[in-house]
Amino acid sequence: MPPKVSVCLVTYNHENYIRQCLDAILSQQVTFDYEIVIGEDKSKDNTLAVVTEYQQKHPGKISIITSADNVGMVANWERTLMACKGKYIAIIEGDDCWISNYKLQKQFDQFEQHPEYALCFHNVEVEYGEGVIQENPLVAVTEDEELSVRDVILRNWFIPTCSMMIRRDALSLFPEWTRGLQSIDIVVQLMVTMHGHIGYLSEKMGLYRIHGGGISQVQWLGNANRLQLSFIEIFKHFDEYSKWKYHEYVSQRLQRGYKAIMNLNPPKSSIYLKALFKTIALNPRQNLSLLKDYLIVNLIPQRVYKIYKSLR
Repeated sequence: MPPKVSVCLVTYNHENYIRQCLDAILSQQVTFDYEIVIGEDKSKDNTLAVVTEYQQKHPGKISIITSADNVGMVANWERTLMACKGKYIAIIEGDDCWISNYKLQKQFDQFEQHPEYALCFHNVEVEYGEGVIQENPLVAVTEDEELSVRDVILRNWFIPTCSMMIRRDALSLFPEWTRGLQSIDIVVQLMVTMHGHIGYLSEKMGLYRIHGGGISQVQWLGNANRLQLSFIEIFKHFDEYSKWKYHEYVSQRLQRGYKAIMNLNPPKSSIYLKALFKTIALNPRQNLSLLKDYLIVNLIPQRVYKIYKSLR
């Protein structure tokens, strides 16, 4: 009989954190069986040796998926998720951990009480650098809010990866367009919440780390343009993937992304101009005034414009 819950642990170069992560998973107090499926992506440090040590101590509880070569973040996520057999899947990356021994039980109970949920998440503590814990700036919701895929599209990223539990039957194989992406957790959120609502628990039950060696920091630190362009790419693909069912919301999110790029770059730069015209194309009636403002500020001498205004 398959376990009720699978823990999907994806890891790469997490030697400094993986023991704490695994200890927290193995400390869970539950009334059901759960498995731990580890996707180890050919780390350059001793991560594989550590997870193998834990597997040998807990035979039948832990399985490891690895390969002779590094397969990349997206493929590692997919192969690990697809290997999970549980009714529900809790997701965590090897540099994060859980800080409540009842995290799995509470989310399991939430799902069992709410069959309409496709995803459940909880509040977290956020650690910046080494040991500097601050209030979580990510989650800005309350337990009584009705959350759905609309919120995943329109809100800024607000579901910490280490807090996610999803319904297994809401998850399908990753579409081909995900292969070259630099971020995959929001894709999972979008794919899953097409099939149900989102539940939220306000208790802080996870520790989300932001550090120089983290994948997100390596990818995005000091490159805000790249971050915005990555989200734009994801939502453009998702629009087609969902057969434009959420096009109104996606269009709003794309416009916000292009406007963010405009705010990040000098007006006469090519990336600014491209973002400007993309914004206008998405909603000409609403955004055509942006072109007018651009022309006035950047191409018409202010002295001439003042004379023009005085004559109107």
